[in-house]
Parts: sequence; structure tokens; C-alpha cells
Amino acid sequence: MTRIAATGFLALLMLTLEPAWVFAHNLSVDCRLADAVVHVEVYYDDDTPGANAKVEVRDANEKVIVKGVTDNQGKWSCAAPPPGKYVVYADAGAGHRAKRRINVPDPAEQARGAENSPTPDKSAMPSIRSDSISEGPSKDEITRTPWLKIAIGLAVIGVCSGAFVVAMRLKRGAQAPR
Repeated sequence: MTRIAATGFLALLMLTLEPAWVFAHNLSVDCRLADAVVHVEVYYDDDTPGANAKVEVRDANEKVIVKGVTDNQGKWSCAAPPPGKYVVYADAGAGHRAKRRINVPDPAEQARGAENSPTPDKSAMPSIRSDSISEGPSKDEITRTPWLKIAIGLAVIGVCSGAFVVAMRLKRGAQAPR
């Protein structure tokens, strides 16, 4: 019985110490370009806005180009910097930080691409065009429910529970009087 208690205590200890590496809130940044304005949205992986987060846009030399603070919805905007690659940094405090690489396109190339687009009726296109300039996964990909991870977790719990039940039955069978 003491062996079972020791094993149980060790398992409980591992369960309490192991989740230290799990992120309770993972901060993310999404950037879009519309009419020469960069729109930044800071949010957590549960889709909670990153309100009052400090935002910085830095160039390739890590020089701060522009900085600001998000509103209560986790949104902030600035004039688009010259075409090129930049990194947007967000700091929501309490260790919640994120960075996202962005690529600001040349407006002339963007206009040429729109002229060559196969859209027959250009008047049907919206007047405000918003393009994602962020590299990496989109906000929808980050904030969606992780069904696969949930299913794997439930399967692991089921297998462990089944193994425990089988082990207990085998132990009872071995202890039965003969």
C-alpha cells in the first residue's frame, strides 16, 4: 500500500510542477494595411484584446520607427512606413510580449497588381482595401478552438484510466485467496 501511496504522491507532484511551462495567455499581433495606414491588433490566444499594450515598429536595424499604445480593444494605427521589412513589438505587461514581422509593400507595385487583376467590374470592389502584411499565422488560426489537442488530451486520459483499471483488476486477481 505504501508503494501505491508513494506512486500517487509522485504523480501528483509531477502534475503540479509540470504545468509551469504552459502559457496561460499567449500574446499575439496582427497587422493589416489599408489606405497607407498600418492597423495593429494585439490580442491573447483566447481572443481577449491586449488593451493598453505598448507597441513599437522597428526597422531592420532595430531602430524604433514609431511607437504607441493600444486602445481598450487592443487596436492601434499609424501611418505606413516606407516600403520594406519591419518588426512590430507588443508589450502588454506582466511578461506578455509578442513580435511579428511585417512587409510593407511598395504602393506603386500594389497599384499595378490591382490594375492587372482579373476582376471584371472594378466598381464592385470595396473602396477601403485591407491586406494582411503580417508573416505567420492569422488571428483566426491562433484563436480558434484546438479540437485536435483536446481530442488527443481526452484520448490520453482515457488510455491512462483504462490502464489503471486493468492494473487494479490484475492486482486484485493476484491477491485473491487460492
